[in-house]
Amino acid sequence: MKTTTNQQLTTTISTLINQIKEENLAYKSQVEVLRKQVDQWRVRAERDFLTGCLRREAFLNLIETRSQFGHLESDMTVVVVDIDHFKLVNDKHGHHVGDLALRHTAQILQQSLPKGGLLSRMGGEEFCMVIPGSLETNRRMIEGIRQKLANNPCPLDDSFANGAKLFITASFGACGWDSSTPILKPMIAADALLYDAKNSGRNCVCFADSHKFRKLQSPLKAA
Repeated sequence: MKTTTNQQLTTTISTLINQIKEENLAYKSQVEVLRKQVDQWRVRAERDFLTGCLRREAFLNLIETRSQFGHLESDMTVVVVDIDHFKLVNDKHGHHVGDLALRHTAQILQQSLPKGGLLSRMGGEEFCMVIPGSLETNRRMIEGIRQKLANNPCPLDDSFANGAKLFITASFGACGWDSSTPILKPMIAADALLYDAKNSGRNCVCFADSHKFRKLQSPLKAA
């Protein structure tokens, strides 16, 4: 009788342990699903759905966090980029092509960023890059990014003739930034330089002195 009771007790305990294991696995599975959902929501909150670039707020928050923890070089470069004649692209070809142009531009800018660089879509057709290193160090690289965008047209989809491409250019404003100071001032300066580039004929880079934010026309500007 005692043996039977012990066997029943052992069986009951074994059953309970298996149930707990199954419930624990189910709980872990639910936690993993929730974690993935939270990650997806965070990406959607931080990233522009069209281009995959950081949204403005997430971009500025990340810069502030990196600055607080000393994860930025002391000398940085801020570059504001705006696609030339973007409204004309939308008006002539439709917003679908405008979206393709935005994705294409974002892809080239992202691919061109060095390690430690950040890219944001600030709104509309305007982007902002923060690049490690001084303005003087990064001049040739920034001009190279401009040329890469101009020389690599955006492929269009099947709704257009085979092999159809859209040529895209952009205007750039660039200035240096001492990362121990707030980024707002160099962003404003780079944005003003961007409009200088627009007024200089577009498809060019206008640089500023890294301390005085004085306009300097790019010596590397293509004819």
